[in-house]
Order: sequence, then C-alpha cells, then structure tokens
Amino acid sequence: MFSTNNKIKLILTISILLLTFSFPSTIFAQELDLNNEFQAVDTIPNLKEMPTNTIKSLEKNNNTEIAAQKSLEDKFEIEQLKQENELTLPQTAQTQNFNNGFYGYVTDYLTVEGEEKYVYPLAVEPGEVLHVQLDLPNSEELDYDLYLFEVDPDTLDMTLVDLSQNRTFLNGTEGTAPESVGIFNREDTIKEYAVFVVSEVGSSISQPFTLHIGINANTDNYEADENVNWAINFTLEPIGPTEINMRSMDTLVDNDWYSFTIPNSKNYDIINFTLDEDSRNANYKIELYQLENNQLKKVNISSNGKAEIDSGQYYLRVTAIESTYLTGSTYSLNVLPDYQADEIYITSFEGGSGYATYQFGTYYRIKGRDTLTVNGIAGYKGYVLPDADVSVTVINEHWNPDDLRYRTATTRSDSNGSFAVDIQTSSSTAYHSYFISGPMSFTHYFDYGYVSVNSGTAVAVEPIYFFAYSIGN
Repeated sequence: MFSTNNKIKLILTISILLLTFSFPSTIFAQELDLNNEFQAVDTIPNLKEMPTNTIKSLEKNNNTEIAAQKSLEDKFEIEQLKQENELTLPQTAQTQNFNNGFYGYVTDYLTVEGEEKYVYPLAVEPGEVLHVQLDLPNSEELDYDLYLFEVDPDTLDMTLVDLSQNRTFLNGTEGTAPESVGIFNREDTIKEYAVFVVSEVGSSISQPFTLHIGINANTDNYEADENVNWAINFTLEPIGPTEINMRSMDTLVDNDWYSFTIPNSKNYDIINFTLDEDSRNANYKIELYQLENNQLKKVNISSNGKAEIDSGQYYLRVTAIESTYLTGSTYSLNVLPDYQADEIYITSFEGGSGYATYQFGTYYRIKGRDTLTVNGIAGYKGYVLPDADVSVTVINEHWNPDDLRYRTATTRSDSNGSFAVDIQTSSSTAYHSYFISGPMSFTHYFDYGYVSVNSGTAVAVEPIYFFAYSIGN
C-alpha cells in the first residue's frame, strides 16, 4: 500500500516525465482538422516574370570638345612631326581569330615635363577602326595625355580628331584609368594618323608608359567611342534587366564607353553587370567609373559582377585590352539592379503534420525540435524577384533565452523568385493546452508562435503551433 505522500510523489513523477518527453502525435487518435496535402498560407497574387529589356538602338554622342581644343597645339607645339620624338612599334602581331587585324605596342619614357612622343604613320583603310590606349605610370606626380591627329601625307599638315585628358586619380593598385582615343574611317580612301603621348605634369626616367595600338575591320556602327567624351548614353528600365547586344570588340585595344544615371528614387543599392559567356571566356571585362573634376574614379565591381552604387551619373567601360583574341561577334551586356522586394509571401510549410485547429484558429503544426521547411516567393511591383535576400525567423515567445526563442535562417530567391529554407525548431514548452472531446478525449499541449519572413521592405507573418504531447482523458 502506498501512503498518501507516495501517491503524490508518483503523480508528480509521471507529470514531470510527460513534460520532459515529447510523444509522437500518431500515438493517439485525434479528431483534428489536419490536412497533409498542400495548403497555401496566403492568397498569392499572379506575379509576372520580369521582362528582359533589350535596347534596340543607341544615340551616339556628338562630342563638341574637339573644336574647343585648338589651344593645345600652341601649348605643346604639336604642329608638326619631329623625327627625334618618333616611336616605333617593336612588338607587333596580328589579331587572332578575327579578320587578321593589326595589334602593336611600345613602352617608353617621357623624361621632361611637356615632352611629346608619337607614332606615325598609322594607315587606316576604308571601313576600319583605329584604337589607341595609353597605360600610364602608377604615380600621383605624373599626368600624361593622349592626342590623335589626321595627317595629310603630302603636306604633313595635322588635324586633331580625338583626345583623352583624364586627370590622374589612383584607383588602388590598378593605378589611374588609361587614356584612349580612336577613329572610324567612314570614307572611301586610306587615311593616315599620328598619335601623340604628351606629359601634362611631371616626367620620369624610371616609370614607363605603354602605348597600345589596334587596327581592324569595323563591325560596330557606334565606333569610335574610346573615352568618356564619346560615352553613349542608355537608360535603365524601371523593371527587369537592361540588355545591350548590338556592339562588338573590334580590336584588342577597343574601349566601348556608356553613361547612365541612377535616379534618386531608386529601390536598390547594388547593380549586377554581366557579359555573355563567350565574351567572358575571351577575357573581355567591364569597369565602372564616376567622373569628378575630370578624374575617373573607379567603382569596384566584385568577382560576381556586383557594384554598390548611389544616385548619380556613372560611366561604364567594356574593354578587350586583357584579351588574347576577339570573338568576332556582338557581346551581350546585361545591367540588372538588385531590387529590394516590396512583397513577400509564405506559400507553404513542410516538416509537420499538417494543419491543426486549436483555440487560436487553424494553423500549421510542427513538433518541437523538428525541422520546418518554409516555402515562399518574393516580388517587386507585381513581378517575381530573382536573387532577393530572404530572412526567415521562427518565433516561440514562450522560450527564453533568445537562441531558443528565435531561430533564423537566410537564403536567396531563385530565378523564379521562389525560396525554400529549413529551420530546426526549439522544443515546445507545452505552455497552452486544448481539450478535444470524443469517444476518446485528449488534451493537447503546445506552444503558439509565428513564422516571420523578411525581404527588402516586405514582411510576411504566419502563426504556427509547436506540438509538445497529448494525454488521453
């Protein structure tokens, strides 16, 4: 016979064991509103797929600065070809894989401030482009400029046709941005050109410059646009990627410049820049700049093509200078802002036993300490939003400390704007109970919590039950 005290101790022991161990819900027959099939948590609108906006035409910039530079001939006395300043191209080669175009370069020094050196003649046949790039010494104390003249072969009279005068600005270990000039011979006769390197500020006997020269048949009607003076403007579309696929790299020295503006009303802080696979394999590359006080200040583009941006005007450079061959076809340049989601939806849960009806309503139920899968979709202005940052938090406010109260996981939406994330829940504290009458009555013990999904400015919250155990009455 047990004494009264022993009976109380036994009841307390059983109660503690029931609180300690979670019994599977399948042990007891339950009269609940359970549905193990798919059941949407929210009413999901019909989000459309973001359009790809392909630019059909570009407006070439008519540079007016050339005519205003007559004073430079007087300043540097670039009025004639002086043989003592002439450079030859010891390193020459044919451009591989495309039209057998010409490429050459020379490395030399400017040893006196104001000194000039040039390459002549550069013969360009009808339908060909001439591209020239000057790589400058990595020094704040030096500033060299680049000038391109058309030369009359009979009289040697020269006419300025392009110039590049960026002020020195060191972009980290990469140094200052290069100077570049170019011309497209649209006439039916061979043209001759001379390119001059001039010391605007400083000189050096130990820090050389390198002059790259390329000539090839042109397949791009927007040439030549070798520097920011000729940058071609395009407008970012408000929704979806903006794609330019009507231009090509025509020489190994080609530089295509674009300008675009980020509005003050932007909904993003990052832009993705992508070239097509063939262009990436050919080592074409993209560079992003802001122009301030005639200085090209580089904006970092990460290895996966992302750049942090503010509102304002930007200049984009597509170049083949690091390539060893040309694809011979147009490249595809894709510009896509990282939009911030303005709508987010939980579409379904997995990992539990379906939906249960307790005193708070009918909500999804999962056993404590099990893995909950949260499925959903992110959107922006009625469109699915690919590659959106998504944070999912499971909240059980009956727990303390926070590492048990909050369980969080992050992910990114896929190309269709969908996401799925797994979170292991904390065990239930059995804070609430719900009595179910019937031929066999049961009391269910559970916690009542939430699942919160955040992305951009959007938040979705859905209640959820954390099952502990049930006891037959």
